[in-house]
Amino acid sequence: DRNRIAYRQTATVNSTPPANAVYNESNFAETLAALNEIVSDFPESPVHEEAIYRLGLLHFRFAEDSTTPVEYRNQAVAYFDRIIANTESPLYYDALYQRGWVRLNSYDNEDLRLAMNDFLQILRAADAGLIANPALARDYRIDAVNNIAYCLIALDGTDFRTQSRGIAEIERIFADYENQQVIDEVLDLAAQNKYNMRAMLQSADFLRYRIDQYPLALQNPTMLDSMLVLYANSTSELRQGESLPQIVRATYRELVTDYNH
Repeated sequence: DRNRIAYRQTATVNSTPPANAVYNESNFAETLAALNEIVSDFPESPVHEEAIYRLGLLHFRFAEDSTTPVEYRNQAVAYFDRIIANTESPLYYDALYQRGWVRLNSYDNEDLRLAMNDFLQILRAADAGLIANPALARDYRIDAVNNIAYCLIALDGTDFRTQSRGIAEIERIFADYENQQVIDEVLDLAAQNKYNMRAMLQSADFLRYRIDQYPLALQNPTMLDSMLVLYANSTSELRQGESLPQIVRATYRELVTDYNH
């Protein structure tokens, strides 16, 4: 780790790290041997699960520097699965979070969906007070919200024009989840992230979804106005059958009909 830290402190864009600054099995041979020995030979050790957890973390780091990252990510998930299988493990939520993080970083759509499942489970645990450390519960809640919002927008890949795939996914992921504040935070973050990517049409998709879900919300007129700004400033061609004058007329009609009171 010291070699890698030293490299990062002096690295320039597109520079290649020296061999001793790369996360791979060769550079961590002693660490791997020690952890594997604990796991295989000392099942009753008080650090047995900790060793499994550390192997998961290490294999994820191997994936980051590997030309075959899928293999290492799958191994990392397998290690975290072993801990998650024991719901009484003190590392249960740590492993659950890390498994979600590994899956998020694969950028595969099915992995993104599985990652959202993991982060939603953490949100449910935080809501129910099942994570004993309040500071950890708070941090995990914040990260889970951010990560679900990221997964929702990542489902679109490089398609910035068609309706965001995240809209349909919201229905699935939050189907029986009742914490409306969290759902609103996720929607706001997804819309903001799309805006930051200059994917204006898809940012508007998330605002439209929120308006449709809560038609009596006081902030809806403001969000409708924001949608007009997004459409007017979109660098992508509007979708088939849409034009800016048509969208403006429909939005003003909605404002007058639904919110003029």
